[in-house]
Amino acid sequence: MKKKYPNSLIKEAHFLAFSGEIPNEDIAKYLRLTKNELKYVLYTLKPKEKPKPKERTITESFLDFFTLEEYK
Repeated sequence: MKKKYPNSLIKEAHFLAFSGEIPNEDIAKYLRLTKNELKYVLYTLKPKEKPKPKERTITESFLDFFTLEEYK
């Protein structure tokens, strides 16, 4: 199922609305949305963040250090 509001549109709407003095009417016109759609995007939907890469454990770092080609 295709999303009606892509994440890029949600991020742009949030950035424009919460970072400056631009009225919501102008933002809606710029994003080609109605006022009600913009309100829904701003106050109901939240932009999805990319998952953070997993931090390496001490053991993984230790093993990588000793398996380097330089030390073989």
